[in-house]
This record gives sequence, structure tokens and C-alpha cells, in this order.
Amino acid sequence: EGWAGSKPSTLVAAAVLYFNYPWNLWSFGQKRVAVIPVDIVSKFILRKAFDNRITTSAGCLSNGCGKNVNEPSGCSSFLGSEYHAIYNAVWDWKSPDCSMFTWCDYTDSSIQMGSLCGHYSRFTACVTHFCISHLLPSLNLSLEAFTFVHKITVKVPFALLLRTLEVIMPRRAKSLKSLAPFLDLPLLFYHFNNSEFYFKSDLVAPSTFDGKRYAVCCSAAAEWFVNTIELMKIKSRKGDRVKLHQNITYLKQSTQILSSSSSQSEHVIAPSVIFAGRDHIPMSSDLWWAMTQPMGNIFVRILGYI
Repeated sequence: EGWAGSKPSTLVAAAVLYFNYPWNLWSFGQKRVAVIPVDIVSKFILRKAFDNRITTSAGCLSNGCGKNVNEPSGCSSFLGSEYHAIYNAVWDWKSPDCSMFTWCDYTDSSIQMGSLCGHYSRFTACVTHFCISHLLPSLNLSLEAFTFVHKITVKVPFALLLRTLEVIMPRRAKSLKSLAPFLDLPLLFYHFNNSEFYFKSDLVAPSTFDGKRYAVCCSAAAEWFVNTIELMKIKSRKGDRVKLHQNITYLKQSTQILSSSSSQSEHVIAPSVIFAGRDHIPMSSDLWWAMTQPMGNIFVRILGYI
């Protein structure tokens, strides 16, 4: 189901930004995400690059090619004596529905992941989930309108907060300032979040590929990147030895591979996100966790804490 690589991909970067600053404004609806694992794309590119069996006819869905959509995928043209072909490295539109996931599915997995790992409170998760998954998509805003709303609700308050922190908390302001160039990411995502894309390609997702599980994998990859960045920041500062030890332990648990016996060829990969059990690193107190549950009166919450 893909690999994260050394840097976040475009899709994973959205969750990374959300974990670091959940009050940014997104608009995630029920549109399907046009995404494909990068390792599958890499294999597809290599196969096409070294495949000598080039067909003489190719077409694509784009009107600019002037081809019939029933022809094989890709756009082709003859330049001199050379043959050039362009292929769509994306899941075909006929792929089974179970292999796809929507932006709402990705939002749910990312918000739950961030809340479980202590990046923000459950209250923040509930408020932002309502805004970006229900309220904004229902308004059907144009890009210009969304840009204006984003400026008023995000960029202007962020600038004021940054000015204030530069006076009273310079170190925190420096950390927050690094997020400023990425605040416009929801604007770049807007067309992709609110449109359906149907590609014709040679790549048809197998029925065993679970799209929602892949969305969770992307959220887990984002969590790993956030912890890696946090570890680098802690290493650059003196002190804070306890938090440094916690992050190192977490990263070791995230990347640990348990080899089975020599007679077995399979390997068991340790879970990348530990949210319970003996090895879990709590990000908030048990009392706060009990008091922020979505259901139950005060007596139930106190009993849960005990």
C-alpha cells in the first residue's frame, strides 16, 4: 500500500499541516480522491520506459487529442520519425469503488489520528471536522469566495497571533512562522477537493486494495513525519530530555521490523501508531481524556477516569 519516502507527498502534506495547525480552513467533501500509491506509479513508469512493444494507436479522454475514448489510454503523436506517447499514471475510472476513498474519509482518519496522538484536543477535532467536512462543502463556494473566507478567518488572525507571539514568546513565534508559507495549501487543494476526476488508464485497482485503509496509512505517515520533525527540533535545543526520549522511543516503535524465523519468508511490521497499551505514550492526562469524551454525564466521566 505504498511507502512514505523521505518527504511528505502532496496528500500526506495536507495531514502534516493539519496536525501542526488544525485551525487552518479546508473544504473536504464527498468527492473521490484521485490518488495512486507512488510505488505503483514508479513501477508503471519503469515498465513503460523500457517496454519496446509500442502500440500504433493510442487515445485519451482529453478533447485535445481528438481521439475516441474507447481507444487504449494515453495520448500519442508523431514528431518526425519518433513516436511519443503520454500515459495516465492513475487508477482507471472503472476501478472498483472499494479501492477508492473520499476526501471526507481522509478527513475522518486524519482528525482521529491527530486527536489520538495528542496534537489537539477532542473539542478542536469536533469543531474543525464540522467546519471542513460539513459546513463549507454545503455552501458550494467559488474559489474566489473561499479565498476571501480563508483570508478573514485564517490569514488575518494568524498574522495577529504571530505579531503577538513575537513580543511575548519569540521561540514559539519562530516555530509558528515556519507554517506561514503553507497556509495557502487549502487554496491549492480547493479544485481537487470539490471536483470529480475520471481518468482512463491501463492501471485498474485490484478489488483487494482497500481505499479507506490506504487513507489511514496516509494519516499514519503524516504522524510519523510530524514526530520526525519534532525530534529534529528537540535535538537542536538543549534540555527537554524527557520529551526527546519519548520521541526516540516512538520512532523506534514506528519503524521496528520484527523478523520471523528463518524458515518463514514473511515479516511482521510493528504498528506505526500506538494509541493504547503498555507502550503508549500519553499526550494528555487521564482526567482530561475522560472529561472530553463525546457522551456521558459527569458521574460516568469520573467513573471512567477512576
